[in-house]
Amino acid sequence: MTTLNLRAATVDLDRGVVRIAGAASEPLTPQECALLAYLAARPGAVVPREELLREVWGYSPRAVTRAVDVAVRRLRQKVEADPSEPDHVLTERGAGYRFEPLAAAVAPPPATSRWLETALIGRGAEIADVRGLSVRHRVVGIGGAPGIGKTRVAVAAVGGAEGAVLVTCGGRDAGAVLGDLAIKLGIQARDHAVDAIASALSHRPGTILVLDGVEHLTTELGAWLAAWGPTSDARFLLVGQRLPEVAGAATVVVEGLPEDDAIALLLERARAVAPGWEASRGHLVDLVARLDHHPLAIELAASRASVLGASDLLTALAGPSRLLAGLDDAIAWSCAQLDSAQAEALRQCAVFEGAFDHEDAERVVDLSAHPDAPWVVDWLHALVGASLVRVRQDAGHRRYRLPLSIRAHLRSRGLDGALRTRHARAVTAKAEAWVGRLDGPERAEATAALRGIAPDLLVVCRGTEGTVASRAAAAWALHRAGLGSVVERREAVRAALQGGDDDQRGRLTVALAELALLDDDWSTAERLAASVTTGTEADRAQILRHEILLDRGRRPEDPGELEPLAERLWEAGTTHLAARAAKVLAAWSDADRAEAIGQRIVDRGEAAGDPRIEALGWSQLAYRSWQRGRLTEAVGRYQQALELARLAGLRRDEALALQHLGSLEVWTGNPDGGEIYLQEALRLHRESGERKYEVFVAANLGRLHLARGDLDGALPLLEASVRGGEGAPDDFLAIRHGHLGLCHLLAGRTERALRSLGRAATCAERRADPYLLAFTSTLVALARSVRGDADLSWAPPGDVTDPVVLALAGVVAAWRTERPWQAAIREARAAGGLPMDGVHPMAALLPGELAVLLDFAEAQAR
Repeated sequence: MTTLNLRAATVDLDRGVVRIAGAASEPLTPQECALLAYLAARPGAVVPREELLREVWGYSPRAVTRAVDVAVRRLRQKVEADPSEPDHVLTERGAGYRFEPLAAAVAPPPATSRWLETALIGRGAEIADVRGLSVRHRVVGIGGAPGIGKTRVAVAAVGGAEGAVLVTCGGRDAGAVLGDLAIKLGIQARDHAVDAIASALSHRPGTILVLDGVEHLTTELGAWLAAWGPTSDARFLLVGQRLPEVAGAATVVVEGLPEDDAIALLLERARAVAPGWEASRGHLVDLVARLDHHPLAIELAASRASVLGASDLLTALAGPSRLLAGLDDAIAWSCAQLDSAQAEALRQCAVFEGAFDHEDAERVVDLSAHPDAPWVVDWLHALVGASLVRVRQDAGHRRYRLPLSIRAHLRSRGLDGALRTRHARAVTAKAEAWVGRLDGPERAEATAALRGIAPDLLVVCRGTEGTVASRAAAAWALHRAGLGSVVERREAVRAALQGGDDDQRGRLTVALAELALLDDDWSTAERLAASVTTGTEADRAQILRHEILLDRGRRPEDPGELEPLAERLWEAGTTHLAARAAKVLAAWSDADRAEAIGQRIVDRGEAAGDPRIEALGWSQLAYRSWQRGRLTEAVGRYQQALELARLAGLRRDEALALQHLGSLEVWTGNPDGGEIYLQEALRLHRESGERKYEVFVAANLGRLHLARGDLDGALPLLEASVRGGEGAPDDFLAIRHGHLGLCHLLAGRTERALRSLGRAATCAERRADPYLLAFTSTLVALARSVRGDADLSWAPPGDVTDPVVLALAGVVAAWRTERPWQAAIREARAAGGLPMDGVHPMAALLPGELAVLLDFAEAQAR
């Protein structure tokens, strides 16, 4: 047994046992034992923080974190006679820590104000609030969650003022705190310390007394402040998770950092251990959100940047992780201040992945072992007051949430199966109640409610607790509300398909087919949809089969079969499904009838008060306007669809409207405005994981870069559009391969261009679309001409009237004949400036792309 004898305690370093006056005291954690043993093995030597991080914590030596300082503070509270004036674990300013054994220990020096020197990011508002309130109030409380930075704010607010005195209260009884304060005020006798301190304060004008960690002293503080306040002009800053109620006191609550400041802190700390560490804005936003914008949590995560990238950190935070282990001591101390019922309630609340309300808590938390436990609202209020649970108002409804660090700490102690089963039942019962309202006027409210419990629904789908029916209900709710990414929903649906009755399997099979369609996996979508012919989801499966045919460019044997189905669904009040059937029916109709169907969808949506239906109708009308060449009208209609989609909270419909608006803006001569729309659409599609639409937008952005002559910007986007859409219909593939080939041609990579253009021509031949054939064959001929093929036999397309295709045909024809190049290029440029009415949407090049291509052709002619 390794025993360390200290002035106030004896420490068994093997077992972490601390004995004070022969009695066992609070034990040391394994981390604290390792820290004390490492320092004690080097008596009198200054050990830098970097060495402690490397040798005791296993962190990078360049890590920027307060883990060492927090551990030293906790260690002193357990083994030193006076933690604020330690005998053994000593600080060497700017250098590190030093251990002095018992033989070398000396009496503490006279009291001084020793303030923590720390750089703060993003706390200017809180510091200003504390300073401003201190002018108007004698007592100011600074509250917040464990490790949130309350002490740093207090220290920065007093700014090293000459009359400032800091006393650490955490883990110490009232007598020890008073004794420490008496020493710092120069009082020798500790008898009647409250009165002596009152007298000392009366003779020290301008004193600012900071009491740090007052959670356990709420009763004593009231008496102390009543004794000290009237006899002096002293001001008091009280720091803690739970603050006492003092008449006339003001409170500042320290919350997580603002997003930009949280990102700045993450980058600064990460780059300190890994110079050059980078991450996308999206990854940074996700990371700080997962870390609750909590500064210490951010520092702990950033300390691993030398070995983990942003996506690795996100993965680590998604499951059990040691990234936030440095917060455990502070959280454990906070939990220890709760009574037994509150502590048990907090432990059980850790089962919630997202936010919850008091009704959720009442259904899930079982306090039957605590017959005197207060009402759920009361213990939730107590946990909020202790800064262990967060609360926010959401449309007049109070929602609660455990910070990530506290939830992870509690879960590391284990959550029993019965608790998880209660959670699964409560969450899925709530989901089923809201899913039934998704097809009515309460759509927006239902979507918002389901979005609030989406994280818990995902947990239910992945777990084994609860019934097969509950997992199926959770997966169906996620899919119907469009929550989570496509990948998350697909995994949830697949897991839930392992059982259940016929109706449950039927609707989950349809869900899986719809998700396959979003991934451009037509064969899987078709197979799954065809397998559902009976049950409650047969209508949805029938409509889906038509949508698949539409996506693949295949006309059904009987398009009219959708008309009676749509009418029946309208009459039954299944409005969104009816609108989907009507939209597909419009695709098989002539232009006038399609316009009439689109207007009817809008009218039905208005009558039902459902912006989701209206958005779908306006989108249909906009497409018909575009098809007829009425581009200004199409822009206005897509704008209407966009606003309604946002009103209804439809992220996919919003992204699709943005996508079409972007393309139209480019077509009508506003490429900069179009790029803004397209970039926003790409972000939304990526967030939802809908690869089908993401690939489409990437292709349009690639074309936009190509039109500007930015080949470096165009190439990766066009390659991504080809690589990610290999299962797409032939018309899409012909265009994508065609533009990629054009990009290679302009960059001087003729052979690679011909390979891509050959694939484009093959797709066009399978599609048998005259416009696509003209477009691809023209580009192939141009590339072969550039290569110098002498035996090229090629003629312009016969009955194609697309002006842009004809312009390209003229260029190629001039290349092979005696016609002057200048005349052919002038004709082509004139064609490129024609109105876009009548230009085939799939085959036409953008005017800007044509201009770039003609510049290339002119250079070749010289």
